[in-house]
Amino acid sequence: MQINNNVQSPNFGMALRINKNAQKALKELPLKTIEELQKAGEELKDTAFYHVGIFEKDGKLSAALESDKDAYFGLFKDRNGYSATRNGSTKENGNKVIDDRIIMIARGGDELYGVARYLPQGDTKPIYNTWGAGGPLNSPTSVSQLANVAKLLDGVAQEKYAEKEAQMAKEILEKEKVVSAVDNLMDKFGV
Repeated sequence: MQINNNVQSPNFGMALRINKNAQKALKELPLKTIEELQKAGEELKDTAFYHVGIFEKDGKLSAALESDKDAYFGLFKDRNGYSATRNGSTKENGNKVIDDRIIMIARGGDELYGVARYLPQGDTKPIYNTWGAGGPLNSPTSVSQLANVAKLLDGVAQEKYAEKEAQMAKEILEKEKVVSAVDNLMDKFGV
């Protein structure tokens, strides 16, 4: 029996997604920003679960973190020097509470990103609010930072997916051993 542990996504290989109706606004950007978008596209080419989208909204070009609703989103330690903690807070009934939809991603205190994930009821695509030390990361000029967040989250999601696949493979092998043992018992002692 062969078990393949390949991480695949229907969007694999297209991690920088530029909406067609953003083309006109893209032509108004400086060459340096276009080159940054090209670089981000190359850096994101191997992501499977998290992507960066570029689109026009209200006549303005925007960037956003994107994923499937099932992509792993949560805590992680030691991913390329970064780790994530839940220390985002919101107010409920006038009290500050830790918000489990918000993670803070830090690297030795010098780079810090915040990511909030919302899944509106009935929707299949989460909405992300992503920010860095300089504010929101929702413009083409901050796409390299947004790409870094996408790569970090995607790497963790791929690891979690691989762990799940390995566990499933282990359970299948265990079942096969049970079936084989029962068949052996029946061959030897069945009447």
